[in-house]
Amino acid sequence: MTTARLPTFILGLAFFWAATATAAPLVLVRDGQAQATIVIDSSRYPRTEDLTNKWQTLERTIQNMADELGTYVRKSTAANLPVVDRQSGALPPEGVLLHIGRSAYVDGLLGAELRRIDPTGYIIRATDERNLIIAGQTPEGTEFGTYEFLERFVGIRWLMPTEVGEHVPRRSRLSIPRDTDLTDEPAFMQVPGIAFKPTHKAWARKMRFWTRLNFHHSLVKLFAPQLYKDTHPEFYPLKRPDDTKRYVPANNKDYRWQPCFTAPGIVDEAARRIIESLDLNPRIMSYSFGVNDSNDYCQCETCRKEYIKGEKFLGYASYSDCYFRFCNAVVEKVLAKHPDTWFGLIAYSHVGAPPVKVKVHPRIVPFMTYDTMQLIDSSRRERHETLLKRWQEKCTFLGRYDYTYGDHHVPPRIYIHHWADYVRWARDHNVRAWYAETYPFFGEAPKYYVMAKVWWNPDRDVDTILEEWYRLSFGNAAAPMKAYFAHWEDYWTRRVRNTGLFLALKNSQYCMGNPGFLEALTPEDIDKGDTLIAQAQASAGTPETKARIEVMALSWQYYRTVMSDFFARGKGASRLSTDQALAILNLDRQTLDSGVQVMHRKMNEHPILPFSWTRGYPYDSSLRQPILDAGQALLTNPDERLAAKFAEIAKDSPAELAAQAATFLTISRGTARNVVPNPGFETEPPLDGWWAGTHFGTGNVKIETDKPYAGQNTVVVRATWDGYGGVFRKDVPITPGKSYIFVVRARWEGEHATATVCKMLTQFFDADGKLLPKSLTSHKFWPDSTWGAYLLQTPVAPADAARLNARVDAMAQPKTGHATYFDELGVYPLAK
Repeated sequence: MTTARLPTFILGLAFFWAATATAAPLVLVRDGQAQATIVIDSSRYPRTEDLTNKWQTLERTIQNMADELGTYVRKSTAANLPVVDRQSGALPPEGVLLHIGRSAYVDGLLGAELRRIDPTGYIIRATDERNLIIAGQTPEGTEFGTYEFLERFVGIRWLMPTEVGEHVPRRSRLSIPRDTDLTDEPAFMQVPGIAFKPTHKAWARKMRFWTRLNFHHSLVKLFAPQLYKDTHPEFYPLKRPDDTKRYVPANNKDYRWQPCFTAPGIVDEAARRIIESLDLNPRIMSYSFGVNDSNDYCQCETCRKEYIKGEKFLGYASYSDCYFRFCNAVVEKVLAKHPDTWFGLIAYSHVGAPPVKVKVHPRIVPFMTYDTMQLIDSSRRERHETLLKRWQEKCTFLGRYDYTYGDHHVPPRIYIHHWADYVRWARDHNVRAWYAETYPFFGEAPKYYVMAKVWWNPDRDVDTILEEWYRLSFGNAAAPMKAYFAHWEDYWTRRVRNTGLFLALKNSQYCMGNPGFLEALTPEDIDKGDTLIAQAQASAGTPETKARIEVMALSWQYYRTVMSDFFARGKGASRLSTDQALAILNLDRQTLDSGVQVMHRKMNEHPILPFSWTRGYPYDSSLRQPILDAGQALLTNPDERLAAKFAEIAKDSPAELAAQAATFLTISRGTARNVVPNPGFETEPPLDGWWAGTHFGTGNVKIETDKPYAGQNTVVVRATWDGYGGVFRKDVPITPGKSYIFVVRARWEGEHATATVCKMLTQFFDADGKLLPKSLTSHKFWPDSTWGAYLLQTPVAPADAARLNARVDAMAQPKTGHATYFDELGVYPLAK
């Protein structure tokens, strides 16, 4: 077996100060005038890209790095440092020579040292009274060394994205100690954050977010159906033990399967394809064995013999032995041709537990998936640490797959001290790679800044980093801003762990944004935020600090709007009471937007605050018109007061509001035209004209007669495993130029599943059955134990629309006896 080790990691900064304290410094700028020349060798660094993760790709040349260093020196000192390329110019006879990147000169002095450090590490060294070197083994190492130089010696800080976040101290002199000798490299070989918006990418790069180890879902690419569905159908799974035919995906978009890891020839073919890929891409240092995002593992007899009975990860049966035996065999063959390659994979779901009878190849780095915030609960931390130690026994190195979301969380999800404590523990237990689904929202700006610093060096003190960040970001207003974020850190690390949602997530790897996390809020929290933000605004002393405080103030307006809406809706209830419906109608009497919708739009228009994740917004009910939620209340309980309010709106409001109000009144009175035939599933067969199915082969959809909303029949959906239930849909004819109200009645029965969620969706199609672009409308809702109405409004049907597909999805984390019931679906044209 091939053996290997990761590069030696130097944790912290290694300084070696010479005894010559009186040696003259190297002066780069004196009295605002350049005294140094930047020296590069463009032949050593042609165009380079981060090929492993396209979301963060930024073209990098040595000229880019020289220009960036010169730009920030000029911003600080007003001096322009000239640049000389050894390929085309001669060195000046006088002045300091600042060598950036590798060259014959640099390699002659530091080549052996550079080869020993991590590819993203760097050396900054004054080699004599005239020469100063900033160089890494790779272009990325040189780039990060350049940023370290600017931070350490020029005092630059990138506190948040865009120029608003730049801290640039003004100086007329810039000198570097003659005995400067710094070697630094990261604690983790993988420090990215996913889904940075374009305005964030440059900031993320300066904070040294970078990835080089592939590990994500990839088996759908390795065994692409377009290549193997006809030639090697045996590579695909039997989804159930009693299946007689293998599941062969129709195309490469279908990823709801796993390969048959024991199929004859599959190891050789996988190795051949990986070797071919590495031959074509010599800069790629790793390959991913990440399983597809599916729980459909092969159930053939040979595979099942490898499955470990009784072994569980968060309730999932363990298929790790079969999987890792396959991975190990492929790795051995690949390393015979490419001995320096690393292999990553995701350890979650059915491969979340370590193998029992198989050791993991030393060149494989499994990434354990878990939201570190879950570990604020001591029992969950103990369980996680026990699992990680079991992985240690099977692996040489481990990775962590974290979920540090900012998007979708309200209030600011700050848990940075807890997080940093765990990072140090993980580093001490063989975790040598880190990945985080970040989806940042910069209303949490200090969180990402601290994470970047701690990922590089876990021994750095969080409070020291924060103190500097507050001081440089806000100046005289540092104290109230520090108190503001400390308040929300206390909320998330102390109060949230007692919410019903957090308690229910004990067997989940996620802490995704959810209104349930707002359960611990009180009106006093909003008052506290208002007070601290106002104090900061009043204390700001410079244009730079005022600008940053205004960014935080605007993000606070978004947070408080969501929180206020949460309180108005009865702490996030999916359905409004009559009094709540009346309140929101009075609040937004003459507007087509909700307050949350207005703030959401403002955030997305802001250069620093746009949301990174546009799907699955947990507060989407708050993003739509209040009259739609009030309409749900009217159709659920036709209260006379609410009906009178709708009649008033229909009489004297702008045209669209008046039409909406009139439509809800006619639906509530039973006089509206429903274009859905058989809306209550009463004709024979009951699902005639409906398409019904299940999510990924799980759950079931059927007709029952148990307590329908009306008539004799109702549709019931039951989930089985993996949190998935069923879906049913119907095409109905529509008229171009009209908007429609889609209504469904729903309830649940049995033990309420955690985060039970349903979704209704509509899409327009033309007469030929072609989906019309940008026509999808959806609405999430959480059914109650009693029948309630849920609805959405479609856009105006385009001129070429002929029909509308109305669909209901039911998904729930499985609970014994849990069922969701649906009845009386309607699609109603908006009244004129």
